[in-house]
Amino acid sequence: MDTPLGRQFRAEVDALTFSAKVLPASCRLLREIRTTPIFPATTNPFVTDDARLIRFVSQIGFGSDSIRDISVAMSALYYNSQPQHEVGVWALRFKSAEAVSSARSSLSRRDVWVRDLMVATVWRDDDAGRACQTAIETHLAKNGFTKWNAKR
Repeated sequence: MDTPLGRQFRAEVDALTFSAKVLPASCRLLREIRTTPIFPATTNPFVTDDARLIRFVSQIGFGSDSIRDISVAMSALYYNSQPQHEVGVWALRFKSAEAVSSARSSLSRRDVWVRDLMVATVWRDDDAGRACQTAIETHLAKNGFTKWNAKR
């Protein structure tokens, strides 16, 4: 995160990362990350202003490529017990409150967390990551995020 972009959006990235003290013992932030052609992250957590990667995060994390006016996309990857049990956070930071509001209809079909100009969603690759996912969501709430489409 020691890049100009990482420093600029440090507070946003910090909102997606949690210390081992607040997570279950089996849930940890992944320290080593291998870049892949589909998502060439070089660090974890990761922040990018590349339009292609923003679109990728919009599609994979939020199910829509029609989201507009995004400053950066972010990700934080955790693992539960073993690296093959991944739990992750996808996030978008919008350029304005109006952009967040207009994106709401595109995002409402997923469990989306919102705080100010940011939206985030938490995913897991299998049930082994459920406790880790729940802990991350709990700490998103403690950090001021609210769930947009909470069950009523």
